[in-house]
Amino acid sequence: MQLAWELRSTVMTNHSAQEVGQYLAQQGIAVRAGHHCAQPTMQRYGIAATVRSLID
Repeated sequence: MQLAWELRSTVMTNHSAQEVGQYLAQQGIAVRAGHHCAQPTMQRYGIAATVRSLID
């Protein structure tokens, strides 16, 4: 059995991660919005939050 998955994080400048996450949830798309336990790295690059999806 081979497991394959893809992880993507997206940063948008016109909308907050929370707005994008809520919109996608309303469309039936499951994502996570926030800092994903990566605060030091995100602070280093000046990123407040991201939207993360997992695609099987």
